[in-house]
Order: sequence, then C-alpha cells, then structure tokens
Amino acid sequence: PMRFDGKQCTGAATLPPSAKLSIANALMLTKAGDMVAPAYVALLKDKYAAEVFKNAQLADVNAWVNRKTEGKIDRILDQLDPDSAAVLLNAVYFKAKWASVFSKTATRDEAFNLTPAQRVSVPMMRKLASYEFVARKGYRAVRLPYDVSALGMIIVLPDAIGGLGD
Repeated sequence: PMRFDGKQCTGAATLPPSAKLSIANALMLTKAGDMVAPAYVALLKDKYAAEVFKNAQLADVNAWVNRKTEGKIDRILDQLDPDSAAVLLNAVYFKAKWASVFSKTATRDEAFNLTPAQRVSVPMMRKLASYEFVARKGYRAVRLPYDVSALGMIIVLPDAIGGLGD
C-alpha cells in the first residue's frame, strides 16, 4: 500500500538512511477540458499518490520525469502523439551504496549485443569476487549486494543473444 508522506509517495517498507527509494505516478492529460471523471482522479490521488495534470505538454512530461528521478532521466519522450489523450507515468528512483564498490580503473569499453545483428561498445564494470549466482536452461542470474544486506540487484541474462523473449 502506498501513501503520501509530505510530498513523497511511500510504502510499508522502510530503508535505512544509506538507501533511497522514491516512486512517483502521474496522469498527464494532453487535451483541454475534463477528460476523466473526478472520481477517477480522486482514486489516482488516494490509492497511487498520483499527480494529475490537465492540458500537459511535452515539456511538462519531461520536466516531471527529470524532477522525480533527481535528474537521472532528463527526457523520457521526444514527442507526444497528437492523437493521444493522456500519458501515464511511473518513475522509480533508487540509490544505495554497493557492498563492494566497483573500481573505475577496472571499467573497460567492450562489445554489447543489442540484437543478434547489432553490437555497440559500452563501458563494462569488472570485479573479481564471490556472488550469488544461478545458471538454468536458457539463462544465468547474479545478485550484486548493496551495503544494506537485504537489498541486491539481480541481473538476469538469456544464454542466447536475442533470447529474452524465451
């Protein structure tokens, strides 16, 4: 269950001061006038701590996302479809320290497969350590711990390039 805590939407779980999680929801109505029932607007605000904007423009959408992700995502859309009546947005911001920090000097540009036919060069972090790991038919997964032991990032990779659909 989510609720407003001042200007933040919070849930039942609490995190220690070294970690931060913010979740934000919005309904951006892109046309003028009352396009949704007042009861629906009240439901969004009460149950999802959502903000509702009327006559929202592209700049409103991108500014909202930028604000809610503390500047990590400065733009989510390049354009609004002129036939669209609304944009539903959900932004999640999470920040915590790694249990074991990755060294910048161990980061190297390497090939990353976007599709079986398309590769790009991206910075890849490296670290030699023991992590929780599982390999099953079709995928592998690793858990990278944060300094808060209950938290971890789980990365799941398909065995086949382009195998995410499977």
